[in-house]
Amino acid sequence: RYSAGATQYMFNNSSYRQSNRTHTLVAELNSRVSDEVSNEFRATAVFVRDDRTVPYAGANIFITDAFRVTLGTDYSSGANAVHSDVYTISDNVSIFKGNHNITVGTHNELMRFYNVFLEGAYGSYGFSSINDFFQNEINAYGYFYSDPALTGGNTRWGGTAWTAQFGLYAQDEWKPNTRFTLTYGLRMDMPVLLNKPTANPDFNASQIAKTHDQYVGTTPKASVLFSPRVGFRWYADRERKTLIRGGAGLFTGRVPFVWIVNAYNNTGMESKSIYLTGNETIGLPLTSNPYKDIVESGKYPVLGSSNINTLSRNFKYPQTFRLNLGYEQVFGTGWKFTFDALYSKGINNVFFENMALVDNGTKTFAVSSAAADAGNTAPYYSTDKTYDTVIALKNTNKGYSYSLSGQIEKHFGFGLDLMAAYTFGHSYSVNDGTSSVALSNWRYNYAVDSNSPELSHSLFDRPHKVMAAATYTSPAYAKGRLRTSVTLTYNGLSGQRYSYSLSEGSGLNFNGDGTYGNSLMYIPTAEEVGLMNWASPEDAVRFENYVKGDKYLSRHRGEWSTRYGAITEFENHFDLHIAQDFYYDRASGRKIQITVDFLNIGNMFNREWGLYGDGEFYARQILHITALKKDTDGNMTPTYQFMDPVDFALNDFYSRWRCQIGLRLTF
Repeated sequence: RYSAGATQYMFNNSSYRQSNRTHTLVAELNSRVSDEVSNEFRATAVFVRDDRTVPYAGANIFITDAFRVTLGTDYSSGANAVHSDVYTISDNVSIFKGNHNITVGTHNELMRFYNVFLEGAYGSYGFSSINDFFQNEINAYGYFYSDPALTGGNTRWGGTAWTAQFGLYAQDEWKPNTRFTLTYGLRMDMPVLLNKPTANPDFNASQIAKTHDQYVGTTPKASVLFSPRVGFRWYADRERKTLIRGGAGLFTGRVPFVWIVNAYNNTGMESKSIYLTGNETIGLPLTSNPYKDIVESGKYPVLGSSNINTLSRNFKYPQTFRLNLGYEQVFGTGWKFTFDALYSKGINNVFFENMALVDNGTKTFAVSSAAADAGNTAPYYSTDKTYDTVIALKNTNKGYSYSLSGQIEKHFGFGLDLMAAYTFGHSYSVNDGTSSVALSNWRYNYAVDSNSPELSHSLFDRPHKVMAAATYTSPAYAKGRLRTSVTLTYNGLSGQRYSYSLSEGSGLNFNGDGTYGNSLMYIPTAEEVGLMNWASPEDAVRFENYVKGDKYLSRHRGEWSTRYGAITEFENHFDLHIAQDFYYDRASGRKIQITVDFLNIGNMFNREWGLYGDGEFYARQILHITALKKDTDGNMTPTYQFMDPVDFALNDFYSRWRCQIGLRLTF
């Protein structure tokens, strides 16, 4: 995992090896009961073991100087494993009755999830400079472990959750004539948590728990999720050249147990921590065995977990409503046109709230107190003194997506196939849930108000996508023993979404939520720039010039930047595929095929062509907060400094052209 860049240097042994092992057992029985009734029974067992191993068991060390240096064991990999066992029993009865094809069935899953996740499992030392590192002047120290008194002597304990999902469904495919098919049905699912997290009496008696009706040790109540759906296919003409199809329904899918299981690990009971800063670190030993050398020494205060996850009895499992309509037309000349429209709406989507934040009505004035209005102020939170974060899983009905796509294609008799397609759409969300850790989903969700994130573009929103392909397949030649096929494909799509967020200095948290770098930037008007506090007049000038020259910022002056509101440049990618067939048994079609693929071939001719974004550029920062001034009412006014933005990173692998050679034997 060695990496060296403009802002960081990571040593190779600060890496991990990800091991993913899956074992699957399947038993299936198909029965024909009569000419009209058949049955399919299936039982499966899937065992997944995802483990991280590290090169050595050493403390994590990070040094923040002009650039960041990381060495020692990766911070998140010293104790990181997910094991799952999934047992499934399903049975489908098919009944053929006249022009009806009826399916009645059940699908049931029993699941066990075991999760170990302790950051800084060998201790984590922070240094403010290279010189401090050599002088052993520690700036911060953290160590997370499990209390052996509660875990049977295990300091790297993981929570275990037993869950189940029971399903019943019925569907009828009705064909009243040869041109029309109507499919309708109902599915019922009931997710259940079979065991509970360890209760935390102290937290459950706290004001946070009572105010928000969120407790540790409770689980969502079991309820049936109903999913009706209907779909149709209609050929409008006897020649079956015009097809209209569509459908609507409510879908449950797989419940996101990964976030629910967080509540089994982060109860505030089994997990313990030591966190020291400043003078508290004087005399702290540099060790990779922190439990023996630090915890058992008794010299340092041991804390309960400062991060707690809760589940509410009233939490609802998410569903999705989908509506689609399609049209297909085959023209007399052989061209085929396809149009599709799709709309999806989230029902009871998951979002994450930190209940340790206290809203006292204080504000942060993005411009100044004199120019403050509802459009340029943000809440300024205080943090509960007992717990840093208390992450609750909650529900929201915000979030939707839609897309419109068209495709045209044609096959020519001399071996040429052409296809071109275009898709336009948008996706909006409150939280994309990009992490398996509930805390990370809250912490790294860019917002003005961290506990009330706005509906905005999804990270995965790519408004425009163009695809085209041309394939030529030659007739057999060399006495029918050879055939050549060449395909050129083009993929063009909008760039990656990103946000404009604030860079916040140590102890200078824009909205008081305790997390740095997740606050969205306010885009002032030219007049408001003159009313803001700047570290120097030059910063105001440089900021104003940058805003004027930026397409997104210049269009949204006087507004908060939105999460993933900005987007990088359009990307263009070409691939070339060549396949050569050698028939050694023409009668049966047996052959040897050699393939050569030139991936991202445009980059072969010009190094500026075919560039890929790295996929991890989520935010751009051009304002750094150097001070926060508090008024008599507790409201905050920042002082800003302009920052030169970091260039968009490119994916070093996919931005290069590559060649791949393959061999296939058909017999």
